[in-house]
Amino acid sequence: MAVYKAIKAKDTGNDKVFLAMGPWHHGQEIGDGSSLGALRFGSDTGLYFRREILAPFLAQYLKDGAPKSDVAPVSAFETARTLGRRLPAWPSSCASGCTVKTRAALS
Repeated sequence: MAVYKAIKAKDTGNDKVFLAMGPWHHGQEIGDGSSLGALRFGSDTGLYFRREILAPFLAQYLKDGAPKSDVAPVSAFETARTLGRRLPAWPSSCASGCTVKTRAALS
């Protein structure tokens, strides 16, 4: 997160710096991502990441003639809703003027 924060400000076109966040330990996104320890997510988040985010991103930059990917600047997986969120930046919430509003933490 510190690296993203440090270099994001230099990405004035919002098209060079990307961030993907998921419920994985380091490297788990390349395998089964349906759980993390005793937590079960109800879907394979690793497979979702590879198909919907990683494959299109790599194809755009590594395959000749590949179409431009539709990968969001920030992709964050919400395990409670078992879906990926497409966000323009991180953090995604602020006091005003943001698409995602700040909310109190669950206690």
